[in-house]
Amino acid sequence: MSSDRKKTSSKSKTSSSKKKTSERPPPSTSKHKQPQAAASSESDSEDSRIDKALANVTPDAKRLNASQAKKQKPINLEEIEQESGVSNIVWEKQKNCLLYLLRVRMLLREMVEYRLKMQRIASGNLSITEIQNLLMLHDNQGDQDSDLMAEIEALKRQLVKEIRDNHGHERNLKGLEKKIALIIQNRTTIQQIDKEWKKARKKKIQEGDAPRDDKVDFTNSKLTMERYSNLFYLLQTEPKYLARLVYLLQQEQMESFVDTLILTLYGDAFSPREEFLILKLFHLSILNEMQHNKVGISELTQTDSVIPKMVITYNKRKLGVEYLKNTLGPIIKSVIGDDDSFELKPLTIYNKMINDEEIKTGKKSNKKQLTADEAAVNSDVVKVIDATTKKITQICQKFLDGIIGSLGSLPYGLRLICKQIQNISLEKFPKSKLEQIHKVIGYFVYYRFINLAIVTPDEYNIGGRELSLNARKNLVVISKVLQKLFNLSNFKKNSEFGPVNSWIEKNRPKIEEYFNDLVEVSEPEEHLQVDKYNELTQKTNPLIIISPSEIVQTHALLAANLEQLVDQKGDKDKEEPLKIILKDLGNVPNLDDVADEEKEIQLTLENRFKENIEDLNSVSNLYALTKELVIKIFRMMPIKANQKQTLMTILKAGKKFAKETNNKELSKNINKVLENIKQLEDANMISKEDRYTSFLKDIALEVANRAERREQQRKEIARLQAALKQVKKHGEYMKEQISEFESYLKSCRENSSRSDKKVKSKPYKFSYKDLQKKGVIIDSDVPPISRGRTKFFISMTSIGQFDVEAKIAGLSVGKMQLELDDLLIKKENNVTRLELEQVVLDVNMTIFLINKLFLA
Repeated sequence: MSSDRKKTSSKSKTSSSKKKTSERPPPSTSKHKQPQAAASSESDSEDSRIDKALANVTPDAKRLNASQAKKQKPINLEEIEQESGVSNIVWEKQKNCLLYLLRVRMLLREMVEYRLKMQRIASGNLSITEIQNLLMLHDNQGDQDSDLMAEIEALKRQLVKEIRDNHGHERNLKGLEKKIALIIQNRTTIQQIDKEWKKARKKKIQEGDAPRDDKVDFTNSKLTMERYSNLFYLLQTEPKYLARLVYLLQQEQMESFVDTLILTLYGDAFSPREEFLILKLFHLSILNEMQHNKVGISELTQTDSVIPKMVITYNKRKLGVEYLKNTLGPIIKSVIGDDDSFELKPLTIYNKMINDEEIKTGKKSNKKQLTADEAAVNSDVVKVIDATTKKITQICQKFLDGIIGSLGSLPYGLRLICKQIQNISLEKFPKSKLEQIHKVIGYFVYYRFINLAIVTPDEYNIGGRELSLNARKNLVVISKVLQKLFNLSNFKKNSEFGPVNSWIEKNRPKIEEYFNDLVEVSEPEEHLQVDKYNELTQKTNPLIIISPSEIVQTHALLAANLEQLVDQKGDKDKEEPLKIILKDLGNVPNLDDVADEEKEIQLTLENRFKENIEDLNSVSNLYALTKELVIKIFRMMPIKANQKQTLMTILKAGKKFAKETNNKELSKNINKVLENIKQLEDANMISKEDRYTSFLKDIALEVANRAERREQQRKEIARLQAALKQVKKHGEYMKEQISEFESYLKSCRENSSRSDKKVKSKPYKFSYKDLQKKGVIIDSDVPPISRGRTKFFISMTSIGQFDVEAKIAGLSVGKMQLELDDLLIKKENNVTRLELEQVVLDVNMTIFLINKLFLA
């Protein structure tokens, strides 16, 4: 019986135990070990049990203070485990969680305090002690600002001069290249001129002419150059005039003037000020373009539009060229080094296969001639097209990945121009679709920038100046495929480029995202921080390097279009600044009076239209000078923490400190500040009523900005030094190239003349009637009565130079000199008339006659 009770009790306990086990989780201690299967089956509900246990912690229990906790008996974790079913691990998790929350709270407090501190610094709401602490952090910077600025300005001037020299070298080099090509073409008619070469500007420097007393060189007049200094300062800082002027020019005037406008007036934008001004010019130009635009945003991509020409010149500056070299250079070089052809025309591929077979075997091929359609389905041709298409898309993918991946390096100015185009377009044409805007952005970013480096890498010194015909063709193929992608369009299905459409469609979403990200840039004021540092950057006057011909060209264009450039709705009683300056300058100077119209002039720009009240200028200078003196005093004074100080209390303490330490410089500065304060109070620049709080706020902002600006100045100096080194290196390279090209040009001239023709041989004699009959003379001021007695003697005085002397009855009445180079350039530029002193010659007939007499 007893044993039965024990069994029943045992069973009851077991049942009870099982029941409890089903109600709560087994503790993880050794005293409550349960079968592994049971623990595993109920482990999924552990989180819910922990939540339940945490819910049992009442608010009253949480609010127990320390004294109440002491009165309670020590906490027995095992008892709590048994009662709540929560193990030590759970309590450990709770403790760690609370510690983590405490750390987060402390971190948040530190972040808030730091943010508030930064806001106070940015707003200038700092105590004198805090200002001194800031100065102490940058104790090696404050008084050296002027030295750094002077170093930056000197580097910039030197850099601009070197770049100016390089632009001249490039013009000379391209001019030599063109002359060589024209001479070879004129002699052999085989080699064609590369149509991608830009038309070199014609230089007209008279050498050997003795200066005449009646000539007045305007560049030697100090007063005239001062007025031109005022003019170009006004044009640089008030872009509205130039933004209007570019729309009034003829197409033939546009290229040279845009070069003057961007490369000369704004340089390579090495300072935020110049970059800010040139981007302001673009903004106004885009606005003007849109005002005349009645069709839609796509009109910006037309060939006669002004903006594309300006963007092309803007992109030729250092930042744009460096981006192209770094991003595209390695890929372009790999394409240039590839000997395979990227030809996709089926018939061309088929014919090449026949030619290759015949050259390889020395026998005529048995393959029959096919039509284009038949070649397109030829199995061998299809294999070649598939392989070529795969290779083209692989290369295009490399270009695309490089372009997208380098968005952060894309020149800020180009991105801002695209943003302005998008914003102004949406405002002017609100119904414009995003795809239309993206196409215009693609036009400026790809077609007018990236594409130029791909099809003419030699212009950017990528891959060398000598490109094989196959390499150039391959680059054109790559360019066409990428152009379709950036234009968000496909090739026609029956086009030879049809097979690449699938690749274009696949990457179209990437391009759309690229366009969206491209215009996500901050405004110039924020990005360039022009307003913040404007006072510091204006300590020295800006300088440009300009030639007399550019000065005269700009003056002439402004004078001819003056009424259309000035504000018509302005104050009638207030004369336009541009009118005032042009009126003082008078007539446009004569370039014939200048000994060297392409010489470089360093023109320091000065603002003529400053504040009308001179006292205001002097007060402003006094205010800035006083700030500098107070900052010096703060540096020299000991820091007194936890003491509320005003400007006057620290100046008073400074006097005492200067006397104790016998610091004469500190005493002198304090006396000067006290003297200046009285003058500034009289001018209502500062006020004693607020204890000079606003003045101290300006000083705090000055110190805070200096600390940030100092690092930027160091980086700018390093960047300018590196850039100067590279520019000089490139200049030396171009000088060597010019020397080699001049030697080669001389050789071409010698080879172009007949071997049996000696220089300075007996001249050829022609009557007026003979030259008129040959079509050489097409107009003349020679009186009809004298024409019958007029004879012309043509001789070659040196290689490429010819004298034409006119005689009447044996007496010389005029002598003209012709240069073959000039005649060939005129012919290339479709100039048909050569106007001399008394006769007008036909360019083509004159070249024909010279060729026949001396070169054929």
